Amino acid sequence: MGEAGTRERVEELKKALKARLRDGDKARKALEELGKPGALEKLDVVGPALGALREADLAALGLGDPAGALVGALVDVRGQLEARARMKVLGELTRLAEAEGLSAQRVGDAPPAVLVAPLVVELDFDRGLAVLTYAREPVAEVPLDAAAILKARGEVMAAILEAAAPSEVFFERLVGAYRLALAAGGGQAGDRVDLVDLLAPLALLQTPREGWRKADLSKLEPFPRHLLAYQLQRMRREGVLERGGLRLELGTATGGTTRNKRDVLFVPTTPSEGQYYLSVRFTGA
Repeated sequence: MGEAGTRERVEELKKALKARLRDGDKARKALEELGKPGALEKLDVVGPALGALREADLAALGLGDPAGALVGALVDVRGQLEARARMKVLGELTRLAEAEGLSAQRVGDAPPAVLVAPLVVELDFDRGLAVLTYAREPVAEVPLDAAAILKARGEVMAAILEAAAPSEVFFERLVGAYRLALAAGGGQAGDRVDLVDLLAPLALLQTPREGWRKADLSKLEPFPRHLLAYQLQRMRREGVLERGGLRLELGTATGGTTRNKRDVLFVPTTPSEGQYYLSVRFTGA
C-alpha cells in the first residue's frame, strides 16, 4: 500500500476513534451527574442523562450490556418522577387557575398539554420547563412551576393586547402589506400570496414612516406570527372581514402544504381548535 493509502487509513481510524471517545465522554459526564447526591430524584437530571446514554454507542466499548441495563432502570425512574411531577404541576395549576377565575383543561398527552385559555401550556418534564403557546406558536418558556406559568400567561396576554391594533386599523394595515407582497412578486390585485409573506411587510408598516430613512432593515423588529394569528382571529370574531369595498379571503392549507409549519399559519377558531391557512387575497366586496 502506498503512502496515500496509508494516510487515508490513518484518517479513517482517527475519525472512528474520536467518535468512540466522544460517545464515551458523553456517557461519562451523564454518569457523573447521576452519581451526585439526590440526582435520581431530579427529573431535569435523569431525563438528559438518559438521553445521553441512549445516544452513546457503548457497545463499541464493550459496555453494551451494563449500559442497556442502566438505561432500562432509568426509564422506570424517569416514568415515576414524571408521574409525580405531572400530578403536582397539574394539581397546583388547576387550583391556582381557579383562584384567578380561570380553568386548566388537559388537551394533550404527547407532550402533556394544558389549556389555560387562550394559551396552551406544554409541559417538558425532561427540561423542567413549561412552554406557553398561542396559535401553536411558542410565546414564553418558564420553569415547570404553576405560579410561574400563570404569571407568564398574564404577561403574554397583556403584551398581545398592547401590541394588537383595533381590527379596523389592522384591516387597512393588512391591505397595505398584501399590496407590498404583490408588488414584490409581480402579482396583480386579487392574486393570492402566501400568508406568511405578509410578516415582513407588516414589520415595515408597523415602523413609523419617519424612521424608514434611517432604519436598518436587518434590525427591523419582526412581526410575530402569533400576533398575526391573534389579529386574524379577532377580525373574524368582530366581523371585520370587509372594509372599503374589499373583502379578506384566507386560503386553507391542505395536504402536503402543512408539512412545513413555517410556510403556513394556524388561526384559532376556539381556544382549542383552529385551521391552518396558506394564502391570502383581497377581492371586491
